[in-house]
Amino acid sequence: MQETRFNIRSLLESPSNQFLSTAFRAVIGREFDAIGLMYYAQRLQRGLPRIVVLAELRNSPEGQANAVYTVSPELDKLVVRYRIVRHVPLKNLALGFSANLWRALSERTRLQLGALG
Repeated sequence: MQETRFNIRSLLESPSNQFLSTAFRAVIGREFDAIGLMYYAQRLQRGLPRIVVLAELRNSPEGQANAVYTVSPELDKLVVRYRIVRHVPLKNLALGFSANLWRALSERTRLQLGALG
């Protein structure tokens, strides 16, 4: 398989009806399945930031295996943050992940990505 690079900013800005299919192809290296589509579509509808979807896909076993073929230094930096933040206990509950915290991080990450490009 040949190495490909993708631009995280263009993924984040893709139209809603294309985001998940583009994200699966870019990060996982395949088309989405029905279960993955339903899972992430529902979470996006509930307010999960797109940048978190990308981090979760990259952090998955398939995403990690495909990382050697799909290169995105920006996404790899994001995944490092994701791995730390998802275990932060909030209000004495180990939530594992907070969408509100990620919204704040995603805004900062977008600003950093803008400075990179």
